[in-house]
Amino acid sequence: MSTAEPSFSWGADVEARKASPSRPRRRSRSHSLLYLRAEAILIDAFLLFLPALAVAYLATLLFPDSGHFFVHREPAPGSQEAGAVLGGPGVVLVTALAFSYFYVCEAAFGQTFGKRRRGLRVRAADGGQAGCNGVSARTVLRLIDGILFYALGAFVARVTGRRRRRLGDWAGRTVVVLDDAAMPVHRRPALWQLAAYPVVWLVLAGLGASALAHELSERESAISLVRAYAAAREHGEAARACSLLTRGQQLELVAIQTGDTYGRASASECPRVILANDPRSHLLNPGLPALAGSSLGVARSPLGVLAVYSREEPGLTLVETREHGQLKLDIRGLERAEFVHSCASFGTVSSNACGCTFDLARAEGQLPEGAVSEEDLADLRADAHRCGAPADLGASPPAGGSGLRESTPG
Repeated sequence: MSTAEPSFSWGADVEARKASPSRPRRRSRSHSLLYLRAEAILIDAFLLFLPALAVAYLATLLFPDSGHFFVHREPAPGSQEAGAVLGGPGVVLVTALAFSYFYVCEAAFGQTFGKRRRGLRVRAADGGQAGCNGVSARTVLRLIDGILFYALGAFVARVTGRRRRRLGDWAGRTVVVLDDAAMPVHRRPALWQLAAYPVVWLVLAGLGASALAHELSERESAISLVRAYAAAREHGEAARACSLLTRGQQLELVAIQTGDTYGRASASECPRVILANDPRSHLLNPGLPALAGSSLGVARSPLGVLAVYSREEPGLTLVETREHGQLKLDIRGLERAEFVHSCASFGTVSSNACGCTFDLARAEGQLPEGAVSEEDLADLRADAHRCGAPADLGASPPAGGSGLRESTPG
């Protein structure tokens, strides 16, 4: 590098400048650049803590049903501890606010409050004023540099040269230096330049928090549904337990307990049989209360079906699906989703007709076997025509089809 380039000395003369008599007394020789930057981060974190929590709390009040910013944590089974935790959407929102603080301060003034208190300033690596794009890059890279409270950033800065540049500095072509009176006055960018990146981050954070809140709500609803079903059976609330199942699943349970074929089974018989203990069915399994009382996890299949499981009861898995817009239990949910996906992929039968065909086949004692082939399309179209409203399922005899098989109770 040519000695004519002003970037040659930026940040590399830290020790010499600290030893200068013109430096304030509060900086001793033991204060390295990294140490000063760590102190600045602590000051900024302390400054951001209460405002960030206040904004997250306000968001919780504004969106109590789907915000998931502050989430009331129920006590775990066998524990009395409860409290409130900052949920995933809250973390996304707080991160966007922190990004905005660092960006606006460093782009407008060249330093945050913490850096100002420790006599530091952000400059371009060539010695000029850091631009908005460079400050934005070093701000976003805090996601990586900040791992283990900036341990990764400190390590990178420590091993990559005397100018102590973390990943964000390399990406933004910036460097943090000791401030002094000889440094040129920082020119403040236009207002739109200061606002552009924070607005983008906050909009993206809002969209991400909304999507994450919806997913968390779906998962929590699935777990609540499993526990509600187990509690209804345990307390003898047969009608309520049946109401938490899809109609097709009710027919399966009746067929299991009565020995009837699915075609002869009636969903109205569900309350009479649902309180039985039968290891042949996940929904009637004697181990269901233990499953519901354990630490439940939720996994989503590639086709979007939710499955609730527990490591303590690995043999039991309950699948959630939607019927008439409501979340219901149905252990055939994965099979149904796979059948509808392959059936609708040909484009000649709608997804609704494919789903109705699956429910009709199950009610009649037959289930689709494997993926739908072109040879099955004629039968599928015929079944779709005779597949009426859910109340009509199982009312007519099976028409048969090359893609169907006799099912066993599940």
